[in-house]
Amino acid sequence: MKYLKLLVGLLVTSQISSCYLTTQGYNLFKYNLSAKPLKEVYEDKKVNIDTKKRIDLIFEIREYALKNIGLKETNSYTKLVNMEDKNYLVNVLVATKPDKMELYKWSFPFFGDFPYKGFYEYSDAEKEMIELKKDGYDTYIRDAGAFSTLGWFDDPIYSYMLNYSSEYLANIIIHEMTHTTLYLKDQGQFNEELATFIGDQGAIDFLEYKYGKDSREYKISFALKEDGKLFRDYINSFYNALDSLYKTKDLTKEEILTKKQEVIKEYKEKFYETAKNFKIKEAYAWFPKLEINNAVIMSFITYEQDLSLYQKVFDKNGHDLKKTMDFFKTFEKENPSNPKEQLNKYLQENN
Repeated sequence: MKYLKLLVGLLVTSQISSCYLTTQGYNLFKYNLSAKPLKEVYEDKKVNIDTKKRIDLIFEIREYALKNIGLKETNSYTKLVNMEDKNYLVNVLVATKPDKMELYKWSFPFFGDFPYKGFYEYSDAEKEMIELKKDGYDTYIRDAGAFSTLGWFDDPIYSYMLNYSSEYLANIIIHEMTHTTLYLKDQGQFNEELATFIGDQGAIDFLEYKYGKDSREYKISFALKEDGKLFRDYINSFYNALDSLYKTKDLTKEEILTKKQEVIKEYKEKFYETAKNFKIKEAYAWFPKLEINNAVIMSFITYEQDLSLYQKVFDKNGHDLKKTMDFFKTFEKENPSNPKEQLNKYLQENN
């Protein structure tokens, strides 16, 4: 039924959105039809013990997320897709105005607006990026190891994910399961911030449950969360500096774009000061190698501009992630037009 539903949706929307949805839909079908049940892979005598251990871990993460976080039960992450030729799944394109911290939005029937667009092939992402650049947009293409089909498909594990660290594997599975559990139409910022918070905290809680607080796995996950907060503070400061510049009224566009490069240069240097305090020194070593522009900064802001709101809700619910997730599930029925405003209202009323 799910396959029929998606096929009908693709046939309809392909008439509206050119060949994009049919092209991406073809790849989605291709991967999902080649997926093998993890149980079948596990029972194959040719599969090595290390792979079986990772499969065991995936089953444990999934079970933990269902029982202890209250995420929606589907058949996602119960199958494996072999991808020997790739170490990531999709290329994600982000675009912004060059003189505003304003994301370009892609709109899809049934799904709503998205602040990014995914492509299975880099060449397809590059073609659209070139067109956006011609129109004057800042652009950025990043790779993503997974994404949620929001219940349209049972999302599989991709073979390269078996090489992820235990912390990152737990984080990414819980992140994507959060999307399947709750995804508000046209609320990309809220959806990604919620999944980021639940993924981060869920991974820490799972590793404490499985290995204990004295374990290497738990200590690394906690250190990464602390480093993430430092990086988030840095990115928000970077964002605020650019946003403030763009709102300056007595400058021409040309003057703003010149000063923009000065701000970027300044914050590239500030990154190294921030990096001195990282517990995992290599965690963000890739960042200063990027060609920084508005799209790069906004790609981070989309996921974690202000996770403190979600932390406060977590605190109000006694650091119980299941209770916290139950609170957020109420948003599905209420469908608030401004979920973050509603969060602030909830926190004020329960202060």
